[in-house]
Amino acid sequence: MIENDSLQTTPRRERRRIVRPSDAEDIDRSVDQPDDSFGTPTSWDNEREVILDDGDTPPPTENDDFWNEERPPHYS
Repeated sequence: MIENDSLQTTPRRERRRIVRPSDAEDIDRSVDQPDDSFGTPTSWDNEREVILDDGDTPPPTENDDFWNEERPPHYS
């Protein structure tokens, strides 16, 4: 086995990080923070509104007129 000292790697330089101040300083960015972004599990059911389909909508039409109307214009 041949050992070669020239193959040793040099440590990488630390990257320069640039911090650019925002043009929109007055925007609330608290939503972007990862901590507690979904809230507590007990508040999930209290904050949402679920609308159930009550069955008043008619079933989709199964005739050819309906499907011809829904056909994309480039399809012939």
